[in-house]
Amino acid sequence: MDLKLHISAYDINCQYRIHFDSRMAEFQELQEELEELRGFRCDCFPTTQAGIGKLHIPAHTLACRYKYSMHWLPGSAMTDGEAAERIWSVLNHLSLRTREMNAGHRHDVINEYHNDQNLRRTHQLARELTRKYTVAVKQRDSAVQTVENLEVTVTKHIGSDELAGWKRREEEWKVKVVDRRNHKDLDNPYELTKSKALSQKDALAELRENIVQGSTEDSLVGTIEEGVALQEMK
Repeated sequence: MDLKLHISAYDINCQYRIHFDSRMAEFQELQEELEELRGFRCDCFPTTQAGIGKLHIPAHTLACRYKYSMHWLPGSAMTDGEAAERIWSVLNHLSLRTREMNAGHRHDVINEYHNDQNLRRTHQLARELTRKYTVAVKQRDSAVQTVENLEVTVTKHIGSDELAGWKRREEEWKVKVVDRRNHKDLDNPYELTKSKALSQKDALAELRENIVQGSTEDSLVGTIEEGVALQEMK
C-alpha cells in the first residue's frame, strides 16, 4: 500500500522546498539505476506537504508563519514537527558519558543509541498512535463545542453572512496552501485587518477641521502641537 500523504517538518522548509519537486523526480530516476534504492520504489510518490516546526516558526517572517505553520496546515493535526529536537536533552547526557572514549568507540556507542531509539519508536508505533487517537477524540468534542459557541457569538454580533465569508476564505486557503506554487499571491485568512493610523500631520489637520466646525477648541490644538514638539526635542 502506497503512502498517500507525507508531511515534512524542517527548520527552514520555506527554503528547502524551492527545488524539492525536481530533486524528488531525480531521485525516482536513480531508483532504477541503483540496486540499493530499488527496494524504496513506489508506484505513486506521496504528496509531500511542507511545514516548519512549532518551536522554529516564530523566528520566521509573517508570510512563512501562515504558509508553513503546523498549527494550520491541513492534515498536520497536533503534530509539532520537532521530534528531532526533543532528543537533545538525552543526547547531551550521552555526550558526557562517551567523552572519555576513543573516537571510534564513541561513534559506535552513539550510533547504537540512535538505532535503539529508532527500533523502540517502530515497535511502539501502534500503541502510540492509539494513545494519540484516544486523546484526540476527547479533545475534539471540547474543541467543537468551543467553536460552536464562538460562531454563535460571531453570528449574533457580526452576522451569519460575514461568518460564511470567513469560512469560505479559509476553505479556499486550505486548498491552495498545500501547493507551494500558490504561495506567492496567497492571502492569510487568519490575519486581522489592520487599520492605518493617522500621521501627525493628518491628525493635526483633522483637529483644525474640527475647530472650523466648532467641535474642538483652538487652544486644545495648540496644546497638542506644543506637546508633540517637546516630545520630538527629547
